[in-house]
Amino acid sequence: PCTSPSKPGELLAIESDPFLQEALKSDTTVNRIFEFQGEDVLELVHPFSTVDYPQGVYRVGLSLRGYNAVSRGFDWQMIVLSILLLGSVVTAVLYLNSHRKRREISREYSQIKSVTERIFEQMETGVAVVSSDGVVQFANAAFGRAIGKPEITGKGWREAAGAVDARLRDLIDASESKGIMAVYGSENT
Repeated sequence: PCTSPSKPGELLAIESDPFLQEALKSDTTVNRIFEFQGEDVLELVHPFSTVDYPQGVYRVGLSLRGYNAVSRGFDWQMIVLSILLLGSVVTAVLYLNSHRKRREISREYSQIKSVTERIFEQMETGVAVVSSDGVVQFANAAFGRAIGKPEITGKGWREAAGAVDARLRDLIDASESKGIMAVYGSENT
């Protein structure tokens, strides 16, 4: 006898199905996935024997439509989660690498700036940089001593070099429009 909530269609005889023959010899429940009426079905088979039926199998078929839908949804969730996780890891690595590079560049810049400032301040030759609008951007101590004004950075050139000889003023005036550095030797050189 066969009971089913829907019309099962044509059922195979146990003798014509090797899986059912193996299930009949087994003492546990066996299963397989196969296509039945156009759908994947999980078939569970358990052998039995009674007085009326010396050999038989209980067969239960469960549609895998819902399972497959959940499984596909889970697969997509895992793909999206993996992409997000990979993106987060890549972002973290890039951030840490750029942070390390910024620290390294900052350290190198500080070293170069420190060395440059020491060289600039310890020079015997006076050096000043005047912008194209006539403002002294920076000048070393030798330049300040040479013109008799120790602090001229940020002042207008005419104000800072008022007492300097005419040759130097002419050199600076000619250089102002080009943003050229003016160099003035100290009396010791």
